[in-house]
Amino acid sequence: MPVCPTSRCRKAPAGSPPASGCRFCAWFPPLLPGKRRAVAHRRPRKGSVSELCLRRPGYMHYSTISGVSDNEKLALFLVLLLNFYVTISPISKIGLFIERKENGMAETRKLYYENGACLQFCATVLSCVPTDGNFAVTLDATAFYPEGGGQPADRGALGGARVLDVHEKDGVVVHTVTAPLRVGEMVQGDVDGRRRLDHMQQHTGEHIVSGIVHAQFGYDNVGFHIGAQDVTVDFSGPLTDAELADVERAANWVIWQNAPVTIAWPAPSELAQLNYRSKKELTGAIRIVTVANVDVCACCGTHVERCGQVGSIKLTSAQSYKGGTRVTMLCGMRAYEDHCIKFQNAEAVSGLLSAKINETAAAVQRLADENAALRAEKAALETRLFAADAAAFRGRKNALVFEPHLSPDSLRRLCTALMEQCTGVCAAFSGTDAVGYKYALGSAGGADVHALCKEMNAALGGRGGGREMQQGSAACTRGDIEAFFAPRLGE
Repeated sequence: MPVCPTSRCRKAPAGSPPASGCRFCAWFPPLLPGKRRAVAHRRPRKGSVSELCLRRPGYMHYSTISGVSDNEKLALFLVLLLNFYVTISPISKIGLFIERKENGMAETRKLYYENGACLQFCATVLSCVPTDGNFAVTLDATAFYPEGGGQPADRGALGGARVLDVHEKDGVVVHTVTAPLRVGEMVQGDVDGRRRLDHMQQHTGEHIVSGIVHAQFGYDNVGFHIGAQDVTVDFSGPLTDAELADVERAANWVIWQNAPVTIAWPAPSELAQLNYRSKKELTGAIRIVTVANVDVCACCGTHVERCGQVGSIKLTSAQSYKGGTRVTMLCGMRAYEDHCIKFQNAEAVSGLLSAKINETAAAVQRLADENAALRAEKAALETRLFAADAAAFRGRKNALVFEPHLSPDSLRRLCTALMEQCTGVCAAFSGTDAVGYKYALGSAGGADVHALCKEMNAALGGRGGGREMQQGSAACTRGDIEAFFAPRLGE
């Protein structure tokens, strides 16, 4: 049944208005040149003094006004009869009078609850306030979902302005936009469909997984967040890798069965008999999202109509968290894109290893074993070389040496070889003036190398430390190092 555009309805066909419609909302746009539209409202009761039927030339708008004085009704009626081009500004005063609650503006009509697939709508601007270089806009109705319940806000465009953020306060949805919108204008909203679908896939996927975990293990979902890259869900108990694999398999089976997802606002008496998940005690009207035979949960987010629209679910990681388990997951488009990236990488690795794509793990293990053997052989050769080089310092008290291209582990072994030949402080450096130097600093004679290292770091822009042997790096030149150690080592 068509209702008025101020209540986000479909336009009625030209001609006589329907016999019944929505309640009067007080806001209606001026007629655009050359346009003729018909919208339906409830017909006024015959003979009712408190009812007034308004009709504008070229715009058939039958309305019922309640709670407005006769003088206000008469004034508005005369303006319309005089065929003035009535803008929204004078009408909005009456509208605000009718639609305001006792304690503030009426709640925004939430089209995303009425139809999660609604991506385009028209609404009337109720307020527009500058804020931090942008503008906070409220509408009489919106399809933009505000951030809440772990789900990010929608994005898109409103009246030609970009929607940067959406939040809700006391039932009123506030849109942060990049340009001002005229109060009283009817504007078109366009929700980013890809972002909305992504959030619906992630949120419904989380319900499927949480419902399975709750049914199989009795754990509650105690935390949920849809991030830009993935989704995290916190469960109240431990889950092993094998258990999570079973959960993932069961979740995808639900998707393949294409189970329906239904949304309801049960009456208090019905709600009392309903067994549903909820993170906290709720009051007032409670929205229940049900995944058939899988999950029943109180939820304020947007969801797909059937589980098949989720596409797929992949649990990518899990870790212990506050006595429970934090699970990271991907659903729908995110799971598909993640699969594509990983498959491309697997193909590349397969080519580099000259191994079949399903045998790359074994090939990588062989390569790792070979590398470990080569590193051990290299370390043994270095130890023999360092011992030979250190022999030149036999009988000396201190030693300062520079060797190119040594790793921190190699530097440690070089310093150890020097300490076996010297009786004082031994310092080994590796690097270049362009990139800086790594160092290893030790003492064979019990000198306080910790204090020396601290002093060196301060003088040479270094960072590092340790216990028996000090290791780190310094952003300086070889000349700076030699100048620092010359008066301290004396040799």
